[in-house]
Amino acid sequence: SSPGWNSSKKKMSSLSPSPGNEKKNKLASRGFKHLEGYESKPGATKMMPPIALDDKVDDKEKENLATMIKAEQEAYAKAHGARQDDFVDTGITDEEEGQQLNERLLAGDAGGVTSPGVQYGHEVMDNELAVALPIDDEDDELKDSYAHAVEYDPNGKPPLYLNRRFQLYGIGGGIVLIIVLIIAIAISLTREEGGEEIYVYPPTEAPTAFATIPWDEEYRDFLIQQVSEEVLDPSSAYYHAAKWALFNDELSQNVTKPKFLQRYILALFYLQTSQGLTKPWLSCGPPQGIDEDETCTYLEFGRLPDQAETATHFPLPGQFRWLSNVDECQWVGVTCGAGNEVIGIRVVGQGLTGTLPTELKALPFLQQISLNYNELTGTISPVFASFRHLLQFEVYGNLLSGAIPSEFFQQDDIPLITLGLGDNMLAGTLDTHIGRLSDLKGIHLFANNLEGKVPQEIGDLPYLAYLRLHRNSFSGQMPSSLGKLSLLTELMLDQNGFTGFIPTEYGQLKRMDLLDLGENSLSGTVPPEVFNMTQARSMAFNSNQLRGPLPTTSLLQMTNLLAIRVDRNGLNGPIPSELGALANLIQVYVHLNEFTGPVPVELCGKIIQADCFPDDSPPNPCQCCFACCDRTTETCLRL
Repeated sequence: SSPGWNSSKKKMSSLSPSPGNEKKNKLASRGFKHLEGYESKPGATKMMPPIALDDKVDDKEKENLATMIKAEQEAYAKAHGARQDDFVDTGITDEEEGQQLNERLLAGDAGGVTSPGVQYGHEVMDNELAVALPIDDEDDELKDSYAHAVEYDPNGKPPLYLNRRFQLYGIGGGIVLIIVLIIAIAISLTREEGGEEIYVYPPTEAPTAFATIPWDEEYRDFLIQQVSEEVLDPSSAYYHAAKWALFNDELSQNVTKPKFLQRYILALFYLQTSQGLTKPWLSCGPPQGIDEDETCTYLEFGRLPDQAETATHFPLPGQFRWLSNVDECQWVGVTCGAGNEVIGIRVVGQGLTGTLPTELKALPFLQQISLNYNELTGTISPVFASFRHLLQFEVYGNLLSGAIPSEFFQQDDIPLITLGLGDNMLAGTLDTHIGRLSDLKGIHLFANNLEGKVPQEIGDLPYLAYLRLHRNSFSGQMPSSLGKLSLLTELMLDQNGFTGFIPTEYGQLKRMDLLDLGENSLSGTVPPEVFNMTQARSMAFNSNQLRGPLPTTSLLQMTNLLAIRVDRNGLNGPIPSELGALANLIQVYVHLNEFTGPVPVELCGKIIQADCFPDDSPPNPCQCCFACCDRTTETCLRL
């Protein structure tokens, strides 16, 4: 027989939903709770106590009993939102049922979903009765697992609990009690401690609830081994994720253990980042009630066209919710490989809270973690450096603090391609062993509190294309080794504390597209070598302490240049007329310098900002400037 299933050949009527009510039962299953003392078949979502027939009663009594059974079923159905024909007799043995479970597990392995209405039992016509056979007195094991039969005495008075007045008072009192409990739970979900919000889960059954169905104990031990012993703590997300997988989720009960674990981990991830559903995601959270099905409209985070600083959300209808009864590979933001193993999680701008869940390590093939622009807090655990297949680790735009774990830079076999930790509150220095991440193509550490020198070892990363270190507190000289990065297309070192000269080696970066060295404390001149970056479309040297004239001849190579900023320095000499020969050039900022002479008329037609104030004696008279600045007051006015 199958593990966890009795091999007894005794028959018993199992009250299961009919195929005609599959949709209603599916909705009801989201709130399914195992009923203590009644044996439920897999797929059953509505249950009522079976009623035994005494073989000695005559036909009249059987007719009375049939009427009573029908009345009981209608009353139960009315109280539990079902119909009488939801309850049918399966008429199969436990051994046959175990065999059918094995068939369902095999179907789950192949990705198939089996209809419970087809797998279990047959539909009984309206004139048939659901009959339960009596249990042997010696069979204590069956007594414990099946419901006790109810004796029927036609001449007896109904017990107190069946009295209508008693039922009315009981129901009224129960409703009041439920309301009080809901209010108490709602108040306790969030509490203040030490000025920070602490989220707790509502009280639930003790961990012994795992023993309510035969195979739970095996899966409980499996989760303890693979994830954490916290699965036994009713106040934890681990426990609630297990409860969902074992009691509420239809697909988790029909798959192999690796697939079960994968589904469990994703459910745990949602619960951890929504504070146990007290702070649900912006869109596509679990279905709530019968008004929501598996589909949703996902609000995709993005930027408005031509407004890079303005964030918005674009609706994407027809997506599948997290914790819905579809394959987890269909949940929005989840990417799976050819074998239906999760290889990517991308949930951007959905209001995720809490800390970065390290339990994602239980997804052995995970290659992408993209959780940008959420509200995640805490530190980055060294555990993430141990993900053997992780290629993209992107968590920028959160509230993460602490240092970048040195474990990321202590191994030679980390396949990481993108390290995106920007726009957080990270502190500390950049590890000198960063050169060991030889596969890196993008380093995005912008907008943090990082300090110290940028290690020369970055120049040992042969595939590096994007280096964004702007808006930090780095100091010292800019590393000249960056000139070796032949694939580098973006170099953003602005808004730091760099000193010294601009390395002439940067002129070797033939693929450079965007260069920004502004808002530092650089000195010396703008070296002619930097204008060997002939593919560059944007160059910024603004807000430094640069001196001397701008190179002229080398400027003519910059045929792809769209924008150049040299404002707020000490540059002198004439404003190069060669800038006017660059057909693609749109924006020229040369204001608040020491340039002499008028703005060349060759530049007219471009967006120019120069020192053309005050009107009576401007340092750089201009006939076509977009804005004029006053060197004395360092104010600018758009014309």
